[in-house]
Amino acid sequence: MEIAKYIIITVISITLFGILGGLAPDVTIVEMAVKAIFVGLIFATVLVLREAKTLLFNKIS
Repeated sequence: MEIAKYIIITVISITLFGILGGLAPDVTIVEMAVKAIFVGLIFATVLVLREAKTLLFNKIS
């Protein structure tokens, strides 16, 4: 079930990318791919930081 969380985040990030104008007609395929990767990296960074915080707090207590 852990992998499902990452799949959902990927779908949300691509949807957010589309809403923010990444799918504009004047954007090339390469630009779209780079924008999608950056949006996904932002979401992944947030998830990793949340998990690290949880692990740190569990280790302290």
